[in-house]
Amino acid sequence: MRLFKRCIAEGWPEWTHWSATVREQVLRSIVTFINGITASAVVNSSDWPAQRQVEQLRLQLTLLRAWAKKAGR
Repeated sequence: MRLFKRCIAEGWPEWTHWSATVREQVLRSIVTFINGITASAVVNSSDWPAQRQVEQLRLQLTLLRAWAKKAGR
């Protein structure tokens, strides 16, 4: 979680303005997503090539960031 926290804090300037609760929810959602996509790729690698995993991670991060911006007001 510390690695993800550092990456998000460096990439999303608004991170510091969000409440601790919102930041925690974002981090846990990222970890949950990555764990899920990893498990899916292991079980069915042909359905989850690297490009698809990256695309889905990008989408998830975009959605989380938009949610956090609204929730963090």
